[in-house]
Amino acid sequence: MENAIAKLTRENHFNNLINNLPLFTILYATQCALAHYVFYDIVNPGSFAVALGTCLIFLVSSIYVYDKYHHVIIYKNRFHVYFEIFGISKTIMFDDIEDIVGPSEECEFSSLRLVLKNDLVYDLHFIDYPMQVRKILLTHLQNHKMDQEKMNHNINDLAA
Repeated sequence: MENAIAKLTRENHFNNLINNLPLFTILYATQCALAHYVFYDIVNPGSFAVALGTCLIFLVSSIYVYDKYHHVIIYKNRFHVYFEIFGISKTIMFDDIEDIVGPSEECEFSSLRLVLKNDLVYDLHFIDYPMQVRKILLTHLQNHKMDQEKMNHNINDLAA
């Protein structure tokens, strides 16, 4: 079995989520208080609090599950992307990648977009330090293309 070169992480996004939980709680309490004291004649405050709380729990839990169980592993000649919970898997060969697009400035986390030669795009969300990752991946992609060209050149020399 081939060893992986790297695994793209989402730790910064996960930490950001945890760090913002107090803010989410304050916003939840403020909205519930407004429903209870200001909009009580329009909205049932109890039902509103339950619905809002359910949505908040679903949102935070969904992001947690995505960060924890959606994996992007890089091998010598391909990306392997899989979502462990649902058993969904996708392999993207380096030969199929036209470009890797990221943010214009470095940040703690952001999305990277893989532009494929067949004009399809594949987005990788919440990647830690995306500009550094993009730079490394583009270098690796260039090296892979050069290796492929050398191999094709050697095959052509042998055939001649």
